Amino acid sequence: MDRATLLRQIEVSEDQIRDPDSRVPVVKTLRLWRRIANQLDDPDLGLEVGRTFETREGGVVGYAMLHSDTLLGALRRVVRFAKLLNQRADLKLEDREDRWRLEAIHQPIIPDFRQPIDEGIAGLMACFREITGREIVPANLYLNYTRPKDTQALRQLLGPDLHFDAPATAIELWDRDVKAPTVAGDLRLTRYLDELAQVHLQALPRIESYADRVRQAIWPHLSEGSPTIQQIATDLAISTRSLQRRLREEATSFAAVVDGLRRDKAKLLLRDPNLAVYEVAYLLGYSDPSTFHRAFRRWAGTSPSQFRAQQLS
Repeated sequence: MDRATLLRQIEVSEDQIRDPDSRVPVVKTLRLWRRIANQLDDPDLGLEVGRTFETREGGVVGYAMLHSDTLLGALRRVVRFAKLLNQRADLKLEDREDRWRLEAIHQPIIPDFRQPIDEGIAGLMACFREITGREIVPANLYLNYTRPKDTQALRQLLGPDLHFDAPATAIELWDRDVKAPTVAGDLRLTRYLDELAQVHLQALPRIESYADRVRQAIWPHLSEGSPTIQQIATDLAISTRSLQRRLREEATSFAAVVDGLRRDKAKLLLRDPNLAVYEVAYLLGYSDPSTFHRAFRRWAGTSPSQFRAQQLS
């Protein structure tokens, strides 16, 4: 595949890639994966890319992980500094007695798209094995995509305990592996690298998705009724067609963003006992409270009044 053509198609320049301070938006990375997956008939390509990852490629975060005294220290650092590696990354680490669970909190932008998920999982496992110098096999691996027809490559690289259609992507590692000493542990060096990574994290610009921008633009209009996509596109100084395309790239739509905003704001507003339910409906742009009641039941499985009572109790 021609490199220059691919970069042009996803609107990324060679200068951006060469610049160590440049950041490529996740949606563009996913667009690249889509184009590659559409042209190459290799469902295991994400695994092949991920397994070549070296911890040092993670920059200051990678070096801090590499020189942690235990794998647990490295796990805590990847959680703390995840957004330096991927600004949409949001991870949590849980102690489950005989094992530790590293879980992705947010759902992927494109659901059931295997390659980038495999790349991330295989890349992490490659790092964990490099850091410890051991051929670590996960206790369990949870993948939030449908089970592929052939799982041989997954099992060879990631072990036998695979769970598909999981609510979230997660790796569970045995406690004995997580607490084992690392190959290049250096407490003094990691303290310096932690400070450096924290400086980079604080300087990180906040990159908003188009869905976030649309939500912010919709809210001031909502009490007047549901705004049109043409209105919001005008507010954002973008054409309607371009806005639709941007939202599609983020695996959503204008209607879904409006619905999600109403759901989130409804749950927030109903916690205020000074607002009547019909007033909450009005603030969310519903001229008929019964329409709001039906929508809320779809969102929460209960009525607005029952939800309020549960929250206030």
